[in-house]
Amino acid sequence: LALLLFGNQLFRASLPPLALVATFSPFLFLPLAVQAGFWLLKRSRPAGLSLVLGAGLLLWFHPLFPWRALAAPPVAAGGLTAMTFNLGWTVTSPEPLAESIRETGADLVAVQEITAETAAYFSSRLAAVYPYQVLDPERGTNGLLSRHPIRDHAWLIPPNGRPILHAVIEVEERPLHVFAVHFSAPQITWLPGAPLPTGLREERLPGQVAFLLETTRQVSGPIIILGDFNMSEQSAPYNDIRSQFRDAFRDGGLGFGFTFPHDIKVRGRDLPTPLVRIDYVFYSDDLRIVEAGVRCFPGRSDHCALQAYFAG
Repeated sequence: LALLLFGNQLFRASLPPLALVATFSPFLFLPLAVQAGFWLLKRSRPAGLSLVLGAGLLLWFHPLFPWRALAAPPVAAGGLTAMTFNLGWTVTSPEPLAESIRETGADLVAVQEITAETAAYFSSRLAAVYPYQVLDPERGTNGLLSRHPIRDHAWLIPPNGRPILHAVIEVEERPLHVFAVHFSAPQITWLPGAPLPTGLREERLPGQVAFLLETTRQVSGPIIILGDFNMSEQSAPYNDIRSQFRDAFRDGGLGFGFTFPHDIKVRGRDLPTPLVRIDYVFYSDDLRIVEAGVRCFPGRSDHCALQAYFAG
């Protein structure tokens, strides 16, 4: 596991099979549960040492506890709740999607894979809750719903990618820069003649992330970046973003944070859990995370939503 995960950091771009395995690396730690049971039964010192090393490796590459939020002092009422939700194109009709968003109570919602029908429905039926909206399927697959005034917005075109929505939102008379993204999905290579994936290629992702980071350097003030990034936290582009921004779920959420795929059947049976984390909320250091969590809406989308609450 150590060789796999550290090797992935060095050779992921040139070794698609390594990238594929590392993306699903949380599941490679499942034997730790068997190891723990063996240690409890036998009290074997080598088994105990192996368990400690394995758990340490797991927590190094997949931090499961929100230490930053737990260590922070209590906060007063107020703040901002931001959410990203991939609507899943035409998985379901606009009505249940709108109801799902409304029931979260989020102040700011970035949506992806929005259709003209969904945009029209949201514009009319969610206007009372979210009076400020940017929904333009002809310009981009992203959209933004806000309880706070959207003072300005622009569509940015990354290389070989979908448009990025940049909005300036007024929150308590202060500007907040919000970037809503929907990056290109990686290319999966398959075994000829069989439905078996053999690798993962992410050629377009680094350039799109570099474009985003260069754009954020040109603005001043607090920043939130949210959306469907179509990348694993074991990927190099994820590390590039983390070099400038914090990960809301890693700082305020508990567990792995898997968001995709949701409500997918394999041979007629539902998957018990999403398998990867590709939906994120990133934020600048001048914001303070309180908590973050995944919200899944059965029968609504093939993605779960990710919600993050920031202190006022």
